[in-house]
Amino acid sequence: MNLVRKLYDNSKFTISLYIACSCFFGLRASDILSLRWVDIINIDEFELIEKKTKKKRKIKINQQLKRHIADCHEKIKPTSLQEPIFK
Repeated sequence: MNLVRKLYDNSKFTISLYIACSCFFGLRASDILSLRWVDIINIDEFELIEKKTKKKRKIKINQQLKRHIADCHEKIKPTSLQEPIFK
């Protein structure tokens, strides 16, 4: 969490969000990179089919991470919720 906070404080919002999502969701990089804003913004959980194993996973988002996602979304200002989070 210290790294996530420090990156956010240094205006590295995308990297901060990437690390937070990777740690909290426990997904492979290929799955994290496929996420779009609409998948994780303002929701409590989402479903994902893992690219490597083809398994369906339901992932819950805790309140602290939801706040971080919203904060990063506000700072990054994507043009659309359909836009990939990590380019």
